[in-house]
Amino acid sequence: MNPSIRFRIAGPLIVLTGVSLFAAVGGTVPWWSETPAGELVLAVINWIVLGTAFGLSLSILVDRRVEDIPWRRIGVIAACFLLSCGAVLLPRLLER
Repeated sequence: MNPSIRFRIAGPLIVLTGVSLFAAVGGTVPWWSETPAGELVLAVINWIVLGTAFGLSLSILVDRRVEDIPWRRIGVIAACFLLSCGAVLLPRLLER
């Protein structure tokens, strides 16, 4: 696949996952000592999931063996976002 096509596919995914990862880490670290342990565990899981999505986004850009559109990687990135949303909503649902 042409490098410019790989960049056009991976560019928005890199930005989306990078901003999400930055927001997740930046939103938790300042209040680390005030957050309950259960929510911290979910926050770290969220970081790992978003970091995985960010790594997969980068792999689309740098992997020269990609011949066609990497639908499986894009699907895993989408699944990571859904899992991340679930990890964020879980503490709010358990409060009720």
